[in-house]
Amino acid sequence: MAKKKVNVLEEVKYQTTEVAESILNNATDAIKKGTSHHGDTEASFSMIAEFWTTYIKHIAIIRGFNGVDPDHVAQMMVLL
Repeated sequence: MAKKKVNVLEEVKYQTTEVAESILNNATDAIKKGTSHHGDTEASFSMIAEFWTTYIKHIAIIRGFNGVDPDHVAQMMVLL
């Protein structure tokens, strides 16, 4: 009986596609679970925008605003 010839390039291409599909499916599942666990993304981003706006207004009015510096980024990440 003759051995079936394996096309290595086709096999690698198939495996790569399979891995990519698996990653995308896992990401889709994670997003769906995240939304049900953490709430609506748009509402969450709106809340973050409100926090950051309040913080930036504070540094503008109280401290005088000369742009966002690394300390501000750290504080805003805490608010995130």
